[in-house]
Amino acid sequence: MAPKSKNNTAVSAYIASHFGLTDHLLDLDTSDPAQGYTLTEAFADIAKENLAANSVGYNRAAEILAKTQWFQKHGVQVTQRLGQERSKSGAFKEAVANNLVDIKAQANTAGFDLTDEQAQEIARDSFVFGNAYNSNKIMERIASTGQLTGGQAMNTADALKAHGANMGVSYDDSWYTDAARSIAQDKSTADDWKRQINDVAKSRYAAFADQIDKGLTVAQAASPYIQSMSQILELPATSIKLTDPSINKALTNLDADSKPALQPIWQFETSLRKDPRWASTKNARDTVDSTARKILSDFGLVS
Repeated sequence: MAPKSKNNTAVSAYIASHFGLTDHLLDLDTSDPAQGYTLTEAFADIAKENLAANSVGYNRAAEILAKTQWFQKHGVQVTQRLGQERSKSGAFKEAVANNLVDIKAQANTAGFDLTDEQAQEIARDSFVFGNAYNSNKIMERIASTGQLTGGQAMNTADALKAHGANMGVSYDDSWYTDAARSIAQDKSTADDWKRQINDVAKSRYAAFADQIDKGLTVAQAASPYIQSMSQILELPATSIKLTDPSINKALTNLDADSKPALQPIWQFETSLRKDPRWASTKNARDTVDSTARKILSDFGLVS
């Protein structure tokens, strides 16, 4: 408890004005006495020493408080602001309200939807803990608690999903949103996640793994096959995906020595003409008509 002598009353007033700390705030310090020096122990020692109400006594009180786990961790500013919060001061409420506007704007730009309670909690903590809550820390809180709804984070998720599609690799939506959260929290970069996608692509499409390292996408490697398939089966090129069995087989082909090798285009096109879909194309009808005319011509039945 706070000292009762005149000297200690003056020292207590000094502590309150310079450190924002009174005995009514001692319960803020929940640290284990076995692990270090607590505020309660510091107040008891200050009372026990009956410090003089002068610069020597005040400096000694400050010296004692500086040894506590609390002040080593939080410092004076945090203590003062927590005191303001306890007293329900108008200055505290105004500062948090100002922070709240900034927090909501930052969350909206980043693409995260916070509940009023979540936004209020982050606004309060960013004011109380001051410099310890830099923009990265605030963004970490926003991204870890808010719901991803759009903005920069959703753009990041969509960009990674598009890269995955170009590399013939897909994950469920949660993988992309988790990646976007991590990037927003500055825990990783988009390149980190792209490398993961590329590593999977290299293991799946081993025939051109080295080219992937040099920037080639699976979609680019597949382009000649997609164009051939589009022409032979008379399909829109945009409707042919890397996951199509024929395309996938061509890209994951093995040579005679069971080593990864792209399927030769002529072999790929030959296999397409065995596809049941080919029979209903104009290509197939023209081929049949051409073959029939040749046979009739060979027999001299047509000129």
